[in-house]
Amino acid sequence: TLFRSLQWDIEKLRKREQKLNKHLAEALEQLNTGYHVSGSSGSFQGGQITLTMQKFEMLNAELEENQELANSRMAELEKLQNELQTAVRLKEKLKMDLRNIPEELVKDTQDYKCLQSQFSLLYNESLQVKTQLDEVRALLLTTKNSHLRQIEHMESDELGLQKKLRTEVIQLEDMLAQVRKEYEMLQDRKS
Repeated sequence: TLFRSLQWDIEKLRKREQKLNKHLAEALEQLNTGYHVSGSSGSFQGGQITLTMQKFEMLNAELEENQELANSRMAELEKLQNELQTAVRLKEKLKMDLRNIPEELVKDTQDYKCLQSQFSLLYNESLQVKTQLDEVRALLLTTKNSHLRQIEHMESDELGLQKKLRTEVIQLEDMLAQVRKEYEMLQDRKS
């Protein structure tokens, strides 16, 4: 932005220089015309010539001042351009150096060591979590298998109890049938 500002200032000064050159040319023309008029008719006043000369000198001094200012700005602009080119070259060199940094140099930096210790901590934590996860999975599988065996055992026990109950019911029905038969026989004897 400073570079653009200086370029704009130089452009402004050049336009002003052109404007002053134009005024100077007009003043010279008027001066020449004034001398001609004063020589021919004698009605041209000496005060006007002095005024025109003063204006000419003032414009000339202002032109020189603006030229000096434009030259100093141009020198400053060239200096800044050189500094910019140097900075760009330095940036490119640093980019190349950064790409070609030896591994040992990187490993010796404090940042690398810090990152390495953080990585080691996180890696160890992840191994611990993985071990815990494996343990939990194994425990879950063991619990599941134990539960399935328990359910099978309970179902087997239930089946056994149902068979036993059926057997007992059948026996009780047989006994009931026999007791009825005996009762009927007893009833038949009484009658």
